[in-house]
Amino acid sequence: MRDRGDCDNVTMRDRLPDLLHDRLAASARADVQAHVNGCAECRAELELLRSVMAGATAPRVDTSRISAQLRPYRRPSVWASAAHSWPLRAAAGIVLLVGAASVIRDRASNQPDTVVAVASSAELSVGGLTDIPESDLRALVDELGKLEAVTSSEPEVVVVPAVGRSSGGGGK
Repeated sequence: MRDRGDCDNVTMRDRLPDLLHDRLAASARADVQAHVNGCAECRAELELLRSVMAGATAPRVDTSRISAQLRPYRRPSVWASAAHSWPLRAAAGIVLLVGAASVIRDRASNQPDTVVAVASSAELSVGGLTDIPESDLRALVDELGKLEAVTSSEPEVVVVPAVGRSSGGGGK
């Protein structure tokens, strides 16, 4: 069934542009020309292709106007080239990291000393605290006063050591 008056012989219809541009072998050209002579649809399509080709012109390109719009080439400066090089960027990153580390170290050295003590749960029992001399307990309370307060959103565990106790039981 033909919708638009197209030829049913698809092979011949597909060869019409080749016939128009003279790209067919002599035997194939004779076959297509014989088909066009007997087929009104292909003859009409070939005429349409010829009329399109006759009216088709290449678009005019004004190269002088285009080249006038282009900026003249200018070699990039040494600094601009260096700024985009990966070795320079890597070196800048290292310098930045070293600088940040030294700032953090300086700030940490200006902070007051923080005492962090460690003790076992047995040493924190009531019996363990009774063996500590009073002077050691006072020193411990003084050290506890130097500890910084921690907010509830940043929990921190501080374990207090048993001051004045020697390990192994045979100490001074």
